[in-house]
Amino acid sequence: MSAENSSGIQRQRAKKEYDLAADAASTANTIAGQARVVRKEQLELEERLRNWDSIMSTVPYQILTIIFIIVCVVEYYFSREIYREMPGGHPIAYALGFIAVAVFISELLVLRLVHHKRIWKRYELRRDPNHADLLDEEMEAKVKRQADQQALFGVLLLIGMCTLLFYFSLRRVELEQQAGERVGGFGPEDIAPIVLYVVEVLTGLFVWYLLRRSYLGWKKGSLARRFRKLVTQCADITAQAVKKLKDAVHAGYDTSDMSDNLREAVFRDRLRDENEADTYVAPIPRTKRTARLILLSGGAQVDGLVTAYTEFHAVSSGGTTAGRIDLVLDTFEGDTVCRIVVQEGGVGNGEKEITGSFTLDSADPHRILL
Repeated sequence: MSAENSSGIQRQRAKKEYDLAADAASTANTIAGQARVVRKEQLELEERLRNWDSIMSTVPYQILTIIFIIVCVVEYYFSREIYREMPGGHPIAYALGFIAVAVFISELLVLRLVHHKRIWKRYELRRDPNHADLLDEEMEAKVKRQADQQALFGVLLLIGMCTLLFYFSLRRVELEQQAGERVGGFGPEDIAPIVLYVVEVLTGLFVWYLLRRSYLGWKKGSLARRFRKLVTQCADITAQAVKKLKDAVHAGYDTSDMSDNLREAVFRDRLRDENEADTYVAPIPRTKRTARLILLSGGAQVDGLVTAYTEFHAVSSGGTTAGRIDLVLDTFEGDTVCRIVVQEGGVGNGEKEITGSFTLDSADPHRILL
């Protein structure tokens, strides 16, 4: 194989490695952006739940919900015969249906009965951009109006459910009398399901709130796990991009014109820690920074064409004036010039390469000895 063909294959290989690195870096940056979105949602949700907990800190809603569950069991014990008399004869299905309606009625009443829930409602409305500009008095009036409307509907619905229970309870008594299973008439044990259902509604005032609070707590954990997963993916793909870039450089690829995604991948890989997740996926700010140089040869200032390369592959070039030059580079904080190529006297003359670590934005120019 001729040297020319071998060189061409090497260039193709280098280009392929670079393209793979650029694709991986682009994917890593996309994932970093997704991670920031998830993290923002997680932090907003955490703040929301902290406010919920602060508002409800003096309300024993967990205890009330436990009592609600106990009352539901007792109510079913007294009402199961009533549910059997209903069409279809599925007592458990009817019991669950009545409980669901009880929770709905409780949610309709709670805004009117519990001051803390009205504070909670105002907080939730404030989160809505459509209500953010309302005055406190207007917000209070809106919540009160909603509370009154819901309470009225809730009371009517509760009366309807109690009437339904009373009807089927009375019907059960009549059927038992006709079958000879009961001597007496409608008694206290027959009114118990209705009383217990009212108690069920009153103790269930915070059931829906607790369900929502539990769901949002689960969602918060889910977002945290997703964020951590995205950070890990970003770190893994970033490492792959940097490895492919090194392979491309080793194969002879010229990285003087590197993609922004790859430059950010190199920065993230070198200066950011995956364990500091928020920092790792945070946007990488870029800024204009200056490499101040002065060319010296034999103790005298000389002119030439200067090209500066930084650790994170920013490149800038220009000609000196009286041996001095300020090269402006579009790069990141923490970047330094690692290589300087000088053509003393300008284009056409031999190049001289100087390697080292030259800080940017220095007060005094770096002295480059040729």
